[in-house]
Amino acid sequence: LLVQAARRALPKVLLARMSLNILINELVGIIPGIGDAFSFWFKSNKRNYELLLAHRTGAAHATKSDWLFVIMVLGSLFVIVGAGILVSLLVLRVVLQLLGLH
Repeated sequence: LLVQAARRALPKVLLARMSLNILINELVGIIPGIGDAFSFWFKSNKRNYELLLAHRTGAAHATKSDWLFVIMVLGSLFVIVGAGILVSLLVLRVVLQLLGLH
């Protein structure tokens, strides 16, 4: 759905919301057990399809709250990814120290 939406040059906020639905589903989906239950409930493809239908009927226009949501989620993801990289580097440093390579 996302690729088709991009090919049709739909609004960037719509593409961002669709991407975020997929990303959220994938990030939570990697947690064993919990991720499966979340994916069953969240259904990113269904949400994306509903976004496309709303856009097609003209019912969905990007509002300030849409942009705020996109910015907040992207900011949160940036912080989470940055924290993950920092923790990975700290763990690598400890491993290197234990091996006597640092």
